[in-house]
Amino acid sequence: MFDWFKANTAMAIIVFGGLFVIGIVTVVAIVLRGGWKDRGFMVRDGHPLHLPASLPWTITVEPNVPTIYVDALNTVVLQLREKVGNIFDHVVQLQSGEVALDIKVLVAIDKDIDHPGETIHQFNKETGVIMSAFVSMWPDLSYADALKVATHEIGHVVGLDHDEHVSSIMHHMIQNRPQTFTDKDYERLRKAYT
Repeated sequence: MFDWFKANTAMAIIVFGGLFVIGIVTVVAIVLRGGWKDRGFMVRDGHPLHLPASLPWTITVEPNVPTIYVDALNTVVLQLREKVGNIFDHVVQLQSGEVALDIKVLVAIDKDIDHPGETIHQFNKETGVIMSAFVSMWPDLSYADALKVATHEIGHVVGLDHDEHVSSIMHHMIQNRPQTFTDKDYERLRKAYT
């Protein structure tokens, strides 16, 4: 390979110079637009989305949701309870044919969504108070991916928006995403919910 560089010095300089320039332009573009975006809480109709003061909420899981997903959701609830407080009291899986009333957070399996997970809120447009949330997750995720998706989607349930940092659980891509919230996420949630 070194022989190729020796024989093609001009070409190597052009290729590496081009890559260097692309790198510099990328860094400058990020700096000029204000750096990486950590959006914090989602804003809809001019109001940051947040849960009401009537916490804790129960997370209700449809009967067809695999056990590893329920385990992942329980892990997220325990992490939030330990680091933030009692936002969610527990996870309840419905039995076949059972109907639950006053569901605040419902988790279901949906193979037709575009991403491994999706959260849809119902919220007060005048205040930003979240009234309920519906979370869909792909079927057949490994426990590690189910934990990443569950944590990310519960982040949306509590109002967190996407974060451009690839090291954040709130990054929009599942690849290389950690399995827990960052200290900054926990701090933000403590300020909002304690």
